[in-house]
Formats: sequence, structure tokens, C-alpha cells
Amino acid sequence: MTSPRPESPADDLVDRGNRLFKDGKYEAALQSYEKVLNLHPETPLSLLVKGALLARLKQPREAGLYCEKHLELFPRDAEGWKLKSRLAAALGRNREALTAIERARQLNPDDVELLLFQGYLLADIFQEYERALQCYEAALRFRPRDAAIWAKKGRALHNLDRFKKAISCYNKSLRRDGKNAEVWKDRGDSLNCLALGGKALACYRKAIRLQPERADFWHIAALTYDDLGQTRRSRFCYHKVIEHGTPEDLELVNEAKIALHTEQE
Repeated sequence: MTSPRPESPADDLVDRGNRLFKDGKYEAALQSYEKVLNLHPETPLSLLVKGALLARLKQPREAGLYCEKHLELFPRDAEGWKLKSRLAAALGRNREALTAIERARQLNPDDVELLLFQGYLLADIFQEYERALQCYEAALRFRPRDAAIWAKKGRALHNLDRFKKAISCYNKSLRRDGKNAEVWKDRGDSLNCLALGGKALACYRKAIRLQPERADFWHIAALTYDDLGQTRRSRFCYHKVIEHGTPEDLELVNEAKIALHTEQE
């Protein structure tokens, strides 16, 4: 963030707001930026920053008012359209979010964060994996060594049933970040889809070693052991599902209980 104008009386307030924002003190930062807004009510900084802070404070509707005002004054500001997209997504207005991020990309086509958010919307919200794949491939041209982007590309390919290519992407991701448990699990899923259960289990075990509290990791390992006829090991994993399951894992826990009960009959 920069000051609204050189040697402005608001400079100290902006600097203070920046420090507070960096420290995660969003309420205090908001108060500082509100004073900037009073001094300069129609600058890109003051309107957009207040909108962004209100978004951080989980007030998307209020943030949207400042974002819309900002875009009325500065319709070619990519950051404004980016914020509009995120606010719309937070309110469940997904089509509006996608339209806004596409507009942001038109204005700033080389912004990797815009590419990644567009990819997220296309893949996770609209299940348009082919279009999402194009976003991730474009992002990799700017960040060819980014492990997270390789993982996202792998997931898009997996959802397009291109499992071997997905595994290749996961390999590239793991070479750069071998401690990402989620990617090990995803790699195992693609191997499972190729009927390579033994190799998939090696990935699941790695994921479990990295995050042993994840009930979903234990659950997919249990299912794979079942498929391979290794009942003793699957029972052990089902017990771990029950042990580590949170309220969000209720369905998995119930499945584990049913599996264990069925085996006892």
C-alpha cells in the first residue's frame, strides 16, 4: 500500500494502518484508514483499503459498498475488480465473482494471483476443469517452480481423468515441497484410479505420517486396504478414523463404525 499523495497529511495514518494491518490488527487498521478516507474520500487507496479491511473483518456486504464506489471512480483498476470478485464469492454470487475476476484479468493479464483465483472458481465452484487447467498452465509460465500451482494443475487433470499426467504434476509439486500431506494424498488417489492400490497406500501412509490427525487420510487408507483384502490393517485404520474424527468428519466416522460392525457379524 502507498500513500494517497506525496507528503500528504494522511501519510502517517497510512503508515500506521499498514503496520497494524501487517500485525493482523484489522480493527485498529480500519480506524486508521477511516481517517484517511475522511481526508481523501475519493482516492484509490482509501476506498479500496477500507473495502479490503471490511472483507477481512467478515463484513462482505459493507465491504461491497466501498468496492462499488471505488469501481465507479476507477473502473480500470484491476485490484478493485479482484476485491469485487472475492466479495461476490463470499456472498455466494459465484457467477458475478467469475465475471469480475475475468474483468480483472483483462486489465492485468500477468497477475498470477488473479489467474489462481479464476482457476479456483472454475475448478472448485463450477467444475470447469479444462478452463481451470488453462489458468494453472498460464500461472506456471510465470512461476514454474511453484509447488502449489503444480498441485492445483494435478487436481484439475485428475478431475479430467488424466491420472498419469496428474501424477506427473504431483511429482513436480512434491519435489519442491515434499511435506505437503494433501498432495501425497492426492497422488495416492490418482494411483488408486489406475488400480495401483499398493503404490497408493505408500502415498497415504506418507500423508498420515505428516498429518496423523486427519481422519480422511485414515479413511481412504482403510478403503484401499479393504480393496486389497488386508482386513486387519483396514480395521486398524477405521479405528483411527473414529479416534481422530471431528464433527466435520461425522459421515466418515459413521462409515467406519458400520464397516467395523459388519466385519464383526
